[in-house]
Amino acid sequence: ELRAAGFGTVFTHRMDGIARGTSAVVLLSDEVPQKSVVQADLAAHFSFRKGSSPDGYPGSQMGAIALVRQAFLDARWYAAQARPEETDAVLDALAQQLKWRLVLEADDRNEVLRWARILEEFELPGIIKGGGDEYARIAEIKATGMPLIVPFALPVAYDVEDPYDAQEVSFSRLKHWELAPYNAMMLDSAGVQFALTAHGRKDLKDLWKDLRRLVACGLDSARAIEALTTDPARLFGVDDRLGALRPGMTANFLISSEHLLSGKNTIHETWVNGLR
Repeated sequence: ELRAAGFGTVFTHRMDGIARGTSAVVLLSDEVPQKSVVQADLAAHFSFRKGSSPDGYPGSQMGAIALVRQAFLDARWYAAQARPEETDAVLDALAQQLKWRLVLEADDRNEVLRWARILEEFELPGIIKGGGDEYARIAEIKATGMPLIVPFALPVAYDVEDPYDAQEVSFSRLKHWELAPYNAMMLDSAGVQFALTAHGRKDLKDLWKDLRRLVACGLDSARAIEALTTDPARLFGVDDRLGALRPGMTANFLISSEHLLSGKNTIHETWVNGLR
C-alpha cells in the first residue's frame, strides 16, 4: 500500500510506551529484511503515553513528565560514574540513547512546548512530532527552535445538518477543521523547520489529495514535496543516501502520468533501490 502511494523508504519504530526504543530506516522492497534495513538505531523515541503497560503509574501527564525527567537524570548520573558499584542495563542503554538523535511524540501544540522545555532543561537536541495544530501557538513553537514532524491527516467535515447534532460539535473542533489545512503553510511562513508524516492516517487513499489541499491553502508546491522527501532525510541524517535523485544516492523514484500534485496524476511505478 505504501509503495503504491509512492513511498520507497520509511522511518519506523514501535509506537508503544513512554520509552519507545529506537527506530530504523527501512526500504519498502521485496528483499529479505537484512537487505531492506538501511540503518538501525536511527533515533530514540519517547512519548507521554504509557501505551500497553499494565503499570498503574504514571496515571497522568504530570506523572509521565516527572517519570521522564527522573529517568533522564538517573541515566546521566549513571553515565557519569567511572566505576558504578552496581551495573544497570536499562540506565546504561538510556544513557546511550540520550547521546543520539531524539524524537518526542506530542499529541497537540501544548505537548510540543512541554517537550521543548524538557529538552531545554537537559540541553538535548531533538525532533518533536506534533499533532497538526501547531498553528494555534505558532510564535511560541517557533521560539523553541525545535524542528517538527507534522502529520497532515486532515480532519473530515462534521455533519452539522441536524441542529441537534451541530450542538455536539464544539467550536474548537470546528476551528481545527477549518485551520488544519493551513498548518503547514503557517509553519513554513514562520520559518519553522518541519517534515511531513503519513502517520495518523487510517489509509493512504487520500494522501496526495490532502497534500494538494495543503498547497491550495498556501504551502508552496515544491516545499510540499520536499517535506515528504528531502526534509525527513535531512532531519534524520541520512540525506547523503536518501531523499533526492542524484548520483550516489539510493535509486528510489516514481514514474507518474502528471505532476505529483496534479489532481489527474496516476502513479504508474515506484522503484525502490533501483528495482521495480
